[in-house]
Amino acid sequence: MLRALAAWRMAWPGALRIVVLTGGPGSGVSRLITGFLMLCDPDFRKQLRLDEMDPATVPPELPAPAVPSAERLTAAQLLWLIADHYDLEATDSAGVYAELSTLDEPVVVFVPDVDRAGPVRGSGEPARVVGEVLKPLAAVENLRLLAEVPRHLASDLAAGLPSGVVQVIDLDEPEWADPDALVGHAEAALSTRFGAPELPFTVDAEARLGLAEAVGRRAGASHLVVELAVQCVLMAPDGFDPADEQQLPRSVGEALGLHARRLSADPQMLRTMLAPLALGPDDGMRSTSGYGSPEPSQVMT
Repeated sequence: MLRALAAWRMAWPGALRIVVLTGGPGSGVSRLITGFLMLCDPDFRKQLRLDEMDPATVPPELPAPAVPSAERLTAAQLLWLIADHYDLEATDSAGVYAELSTLDEPVVVFVPDVDRAGPVRGSGEPARVVGEVLKPLAAVENLRLLAEVPRHLASDLAAGLPSGVVQVIDLDEPEWADPDALVGHAEAALSTRFGAPELPFTVDAEARLGLAEAVGRRAGASHLVVELAVQCVLMAPDGFDPADEQQLPRSVGEALGLHARRLSADPQMLRTMLAPLALGPDDGMRSTSGYGSPEPSQVMT
């Protein structure tokens, strides 16, 4: 996956100018975005062991792209955030796109969190961001755009663009499956280096890898299930047998059920308690990868 994003960033021959990144909950979109932004940030990449990575996944040191997060913004606010970043003098939206098309400097824009656009959930702001901001941006021929959008809007963004311009990367599609990444995610989350407690299957490298491989097999293609599986085990390790794969979840529902039973709690009661948090206003209950990550929210990198 990072190869495709690195190719977009470097404008390799054959790399398309517009990339639309999408996927369902737990598909790993957030982790992919975090890793990619780390590689694009001139300061943060100094903390990474780039020489140990696949060279095809590591873009050269270039100026960081503009990263205006759409989270909690209206379409108009997002557009003027971009205009402010490039010090444009336009007074209306048409002028913003016209001025962007005349810039000599590389115009590279990455818009994450379109699914969280708008100050109020359910207002339809993500669709307005796609129709009123991202589609006109994609039409600016000297602009390279990477956008993270909900799956139901990905085709809307791609529609109407000339062939050979846009690539849709859906992390739930088989062609983008990355079982090694699931294992790597699990192994890192189990490592004491990243905060895991000292347990037989976290301190012993061979045992840690064996458990990580089992977690990855059971999780299918979901990074969220990987994260839940590991965190549930680390929170309640008593009675957990790493050799018994039946104690590892294959879905979010199974992760909740297994964790509740390990704690001698009622699985349905746990679901009832979590539902208001998951469906609540504002941030609700959001999954995280467990890694420190740069926050592009409403900030231009």
